[in-house]
Amino acid sequence: MRRAALLLTVLLAACGAPPSTLTPPAPIASAPSANITAYGVVQFTVGGAIDPQAVSSTTIGGFTFTRGATTTYEDGTYRYVNTEYTVQNTSTVPRSNVTLLAAGASNTIPGTPWRSFRLADGTLVDGISNPALAADLAKQVRPTHGTTGAATPDLGVVRASFQAYQEADVTPLTGKSGVTNAFPWGFVTTKAGGNRTLQAGQSGTFTLSVRAPKSTNVTGFTLSMVAVTDTAVRTTRDLLERASDPTGSATTARSSSLRSTNGGVTVEVVRLPADPGVSSCTGCTTVSVSNLRLTGTSGAPTSFLLTPPAFQAGPSAIMVHRQHTATLLPNGKVLLTGGSNEQTATELYDPATNTFVAGPNMTVNRREHTATLLPNGKVLIAGGFHIGDPYASRATDLYDPVTNTITPGPTLTVGRYDHSATLLQNGKVLIASGQGLGGTILTSTELYDPNTNTVTPGPTTIAARYSHTATLLPDGKVLIVGGDGTNGRRWNTTELYDPATNTFAFGPTMSTGRTVHTATLLPNGKVLIAGGVGDDYLRTTDMYDPLTNTLSRGPDMNSIHTWHTATLLPDGKVLMLGGITVDSAYNEFLQEVTESYDPGANNFTVGPNILRARSFHTATLLSNGNVLVAGGYNGDATTELYVHP
Repeated sequence: MRRAALLLTVLLAACGAPPSTLTPPAPIASAPSANITAYGVVQFTVGGAIDPQAVSSTTIGGFTFTRGATTTYEDGTYRYVNTEYTVQNTSTVPRSNVTLLAAGASNTIPGTPWRSFRLADGTLVDGISNPALAADLAKQVRPTHGTTGAATPDLGVVRASFQAYQEADVTPLTGKSGVTNAFPWGFVTTKAGGNRTLQAGQSGTFTLSVRAPKSTNVTGFTLSMVAVTDTAVRTTRDLLERASDPTGSATTARSSSLRSTNGGVTVEVVRLPADPGVSSCTGCTTVSVSNLRLTGTSGAPTSFLLTPPAFQAGPSAIMVHRQHTATLLPNGKVLLTGGSNEQTATELYDPATNTFVAGPNMTVNRREHTATLLPNGKVLIAGGFHIGDPYASRATDLYDPVTNTITPGPTLTVGRYDHSATLLQNGKVLIASGQGLGGTILTSTELYDPNTNTVTPGPTTIAARYSHTATLLPDGKVLIVGGDGTNGRRWNTTELYDPATNTFAFGPTMSTGRTVHTATLLPNGKVLIAGGVGDDYLRTTDMYDPLTNTLSRGPDMNSIHTWHTATLLPDGKVLMLGGITVDSAYNEFLQEVTESYDPGANNFTVGPNILRARSFHTATLLSNGNVLVAGGYNGDATTELYVHP
């Protein structure tokens, strides 16, 4: 986690810098149902050294806005920026529920409330310098409640500032007082203790908070907003809150506090689509917002904040792929290699164009191989089942995304397939176990060194296994879990590889033997081991804790999943997708059910069905937060995209 103070200023939309005096514009009376009055457009600039001479406060419409501290938190996927503002009522009358609503203006990126974005390298992106990139960034930078750490919202009445509205509430503001496009979200001001009425001369605070994917390199921005007052006391459950507080207890407590500190008024709770976490509270009404527009107009929206996850048909791949690999490249594309009828073919998916193009051929045909992204950006393709002699391949290939070429790599010491390949913290790749010639189950390992482009023998594993998992832990060790052993045995054992000593040691034992399962490293450092086949087809899970080196039973999944995929999503949840399941008579059939594991609630919830039931497929998290699901049995050459809000 990183904290940094970012430069912040308040700018007037009309001229780009605050004047010494300003005559407040006439209030805008909106539709009677909304009871919203607007006082003028203000632009808030955060971070990125956009204006080194920026002043810290300005006055507009009888309000003075003064910047406070800015903090930035990062996790593996997102950057969270929080800026505290003090709002003083400089008029002679009380002002209630002072809210800064997102608003397009004459100088903002078309169809958005954003004027510009500043990237980590200092580049300023706006609607003139790079309109395509600016429009794309506007879809990815999203408002949230104030955060106290990466993906950890502050759910108190003061810092839970993010507020959603219905489109009908804000529509009357468009076209008034410099507002070219009013958006149904903003940030509400609250006094210490929770009261939202600013008497003449009184001050309150709001937290302007956004979440930007780290892949965008956004470190600063200018956001245009219109200052309004609102007769309704409102509060909102945002995406982070739904993840961290699934029961809705914090929302209920916040609503009750707002009711009591604002004279017993009815509190309007805005909730996400079909959100079961918002419970009823005395003196509350609930409003469901099915979609919250981020860009576009109310008549032609182009992106949403609250769209529920869903699957969309993707482009067809050029070839049928099963038991193949899919690797996310540094340029955002996805490399598919081999599979099916032991292909030599590769192809590349480009999310920018949503298309596949043929890639270079591998030197040998292969399936049940591995493909590992190296620190230098290349991909090591190793081993696999090969049509030819020998069928347990010793060949490796190196794919270079810069030149889009494949060249032969060093030869493995042992031919293998159904093995594992794990990138270590020292940059080497641990290639472990699998099946060799004659179906021999292997204990051998080897280490690939990209600095010397060589493979050397490694230590032997304690147990011979294949179709196991190998997960890199935060401490640099590798957790080997389960798999098939000799005589049809499904291992319930684990072992730990320590690169510091180059040895394997026994790990804890699982609750059951399992093979063709998944093992996913969670943001909290634990490993979720799910599904597979043991003595039965499994819906059970185990949880490995590296701090205590122990395994414990996790929650059961809602359905059986084996030969499935598990993908860690940007919000920290894990998407379980497809595979094979059985009915009560133990007839096997392909699984179309998906479900997600929530580490905060420690439970699984059923998600949308995939469009085409499939197993032996791949599911790759893209840089934009979506998941590319490709190939597999019954999937053939089809793909689909899991679109995650």
